[in-house]
Amino acid sequence: MNNHNGFSELLYRAWLWVVAHPLGSWGAISAFVVSVWSDLGDGHRWIESIATGFVAVFVSLGLIAVMHKSGMHEEWMPVVGMLVGIVGVDRIKTAVRGAWDSKDRPRIFGKKGDDS
Repeated sequence: MNNHNGFSELLYRAWLWVVAHPLGSWGAISAFVVSVWSDLGDGHRWIESIATGFVAVFVSLGLIAVMHKSGMHEEWMPVVGMLVGIVGVDRIKTAVRGAWDSKDRPRIFGKKGDDS
């Protein structure tokens, strides 16, 4: 009979992932801590800092997964977490939106100045 149910099963599986991926989990933890620390230093409230810390974890885990799939060395994973935490989720979001909304980006369909 399975003794794990609900939330305890989730915690158990999360712990198994942390043990199986120590450098990835260290990158995620460092992203959270550095993000919360820098947000509190910038004068944000606790709840905002913790929320952006969790978003930093997901962003860093996404970047770490891309690094892992592309064959980059795993020792860089904690550095990615620290960089995501230092740069901050808001700045990353602004940079991505700025790159996406750039008028200089090449158009996929149509000619430049064509609104069709």
